[in-house]
Amino acid sequence: MKVLFFLFLSLVGSAGAQAKEDSASVELKNQLLEKINVYRKQHRLAPLVLENGLQRAAQNQCDYLFSIGKLSHTQPNKKYRTTQDRIRAFSRYYFTYFGENCLSVYADFMSHDAKTQTALVEEMFQLWRKSKPHNANLLYKNFTHADFAFRFNPETEEIFCVMDFGGK
Repeated sequence: MKVLFFLFLSLVGSAGAQAKEDSASVELKNQLLEKINVYRKQHRLAPLVLENGLQRAAQNQCDYLFSIGKLSHTQPNKKYRTTQDRIRAFSRYYFTYFGENCLSVYADFMSHDAKTQTALVEEMFQLWRKSKPHNANLLYKNFTHADFAFRFNPETEEIFCVMDFGGK
């Protein structure tokens, strides 16, 4: 499996259209969050809680990444330019801490084969865990909430993933 990844660690320190998540995305999100929360527990950290506004912020960036075909943490739209801008635009919480992990992987995301999905979750988690800045976001003690977004390109079998973090 070919893999590319990119990360941005952003620590600083709400409304918009919501994309409908499909069942494959929801399952992938739940498995990935579970794996991350087990990892956080091993480091004596509280689990991350899903927050719908973070999902919408992540989806906004994921859609942008999909449209340009590459990874970035900024976009030209002034309202959504930075991670902080997007989270503040979409979340009902006023977070003091912000973070974002992005990656792209090549895999058959539309396969509903449990083994394929489990391998994909493991690969995504390991990419973030083995990268110092990604790992810092996963284990940052002030992050209390997170959510994910995914976009799949069936022509290239590339999956874009954005995970946004927030903390008070």
